[in-house]
Amino acid sequence: MKKQNIYPLLQAALLLLLASCTQEEFPTVHLQDKAQQLTISVTDGGYAPADGKTTRAVENGYTTEFTEGDACGLYVVRGTQTLYSNVKLTAEKDAATGDLVWKSENTTPLMGGLSDEHYYLYYPYQADMSGKTATLTGSALTDTEFFAPLVSAWQPQDDQSTHAAYTASDLMTAEGIATPDANNTLNLSFPMTHQMALVVIEMPKTIYKFTSTNYPDYTTDTEAEFTGAVQPLRVTNDTYRYLVNSQATSFPTIEGSYDDGSKEFSVTPSNLAAGHYKKYKVNGLTELTKSYAIQPGDFLLADGNLVPKEISLTEEQKASVTAIVFYVGHHENDASDYSATRIGQKKCHGYAVALQDATTTNIYCMWGVYDKELGLYISGTNNVGNPDIDWNGYSNTQKIVNAAGGEQNLNKDTEAGYPATWYAVVDYESKTPAPPKSSGWFLPSIGQMQRVHKQGNLLEETSVYSSLNGRYWSSSELYYSPHRSVVHVDLSKYYLDVSYKNKEECYVRPILAF
Repeated sequence: MKKQNIYPLLQAALLLLLASCTQEEFPTVHLQDKAQQLTISVTDGGYAPADGKTTRAVENGYTTEFTEGDACGLYVVRGTQTLYSNVKLTAEKDAATGDLVWKSENTTPLMGGLSDEHYYLYYPYQADMSGKTATLTGSALTDTEFFAPLVSAWQPQDDQSTHAAYTASDLMTAEGIATPDANNTLNLSFPMTHQMALVVIEMPKTIYKFTSTNYPDYTTDTEAEFTGAVQPLRVTNDTYRYLVNSQATSFPTIEGSYDDGSKEFSVTPSNLAAGHYKKYKVNGLTELTKSYAIQPGDFLLADGNLVPKEISLTEEQKASVTAIVFYVGHHENDASDYSATRIGQKKCHGYAVALQDATTTNIYCMWGVYDKELGLYISGTNNVGNPDIDWNGYSNTQKIVNAAGGEQNLNKDTEAGYPATWYAVVDYESKTPAPPKSSGWFLPSIGQMQRVHKQGNLLEETSVYSSLNGRYWSSSELYYSPHRSVVHVDLSKYYLDVSYKNKEECYVRPILAF
């Protein structure tokens, strides 16, 4: 069982108020000295595989991650009496710790802990719970029994394509486990159980076989386009999920297509059980093979797929374009090793440039620490007179990150934060995530930055590319004074120039390898 990114919902002084009662209306037993203040924690057991073929009780990838703003409903009962009914707990981030906690908008402490009490929690919160819990008979109930009317009538949304819509459909319940502590506090833990069944749709891989070249095949994920009202959630680049109520008399057929609509598929779920997932492999996961004449100017989409530059992009494709190819194949002067990246091998298939600058419009940034050499040049060569000798942008960037003490120490404000690299690696990634099967964004070397400049006319033919304008940092130190200066591209005069590392004199245009 994996604990979610869900922490104690309420700290030692959690305050709650039952909306339907004043303090005077609380049962008398709660005002006795023996009553204890309640604190609450929640874990999610996740979905189990339908076929049981796993060495673990659940798989970590099938647990729910709660986010700020999510809400649960809490019940406390004793015998035939409901002591607390549908108390709303909302997830918030603790300002001091950053942990996710759950709070009520009310101010009266929730008390309990006496004999014969039972505690029930469900998610997501419903304002109207009339008729959605079982009639109390005095017998102890499990959470499934207590919430049986809610579960049987639950209808997951047809369109679950957003995280919010998916989680709003993912009904979970739990019975609290009470553990007293030495501080007269009763800790309630709720191991949540999923009451819906999960349909998992896996798409085949797309293999690009580059024609007229010796470049290795490029494998990426295949995106599905779903037709009709049923819209699953895309959780990874080749996997989709859809929730259904296993108590329903029938399940919807999920229809879609891929390969630009040329291949259609349908999935009709069957034999589903609450709290379990079942996988459906489209086309038996037979790989989709494409012959592809890759060239500079081609579009690299957010999911890693390529679109030829001659194609007139749809509005959806325009929104998905992440970068434009400016060089094909692994450059002979790139000594970077991409094995540890999502490329997964030493050499890359090509290089693509970001559509926009990473830096704020019309505001230059500094490069980094002045009077400190990092070894970001080719020894014995003139990287101003012969910039193409250096294509080590990725490995240069890794050295800069190491010099800063890790990505977490990069920032835009100090020399020690190496601002140019922060803009390329951290800030731009947060706004425009790099595609899968890529290296991630990095600060280009002078050879790479020069090639982007030389390909300017080709890149500007597209309607999605923002032209370079001004001066742009590279990751290459100046060969004869590497402790002080960096080579940059200057589009206002001669295309190569140098700047001191601590001067705010250049923009940043990130690139990536794929």
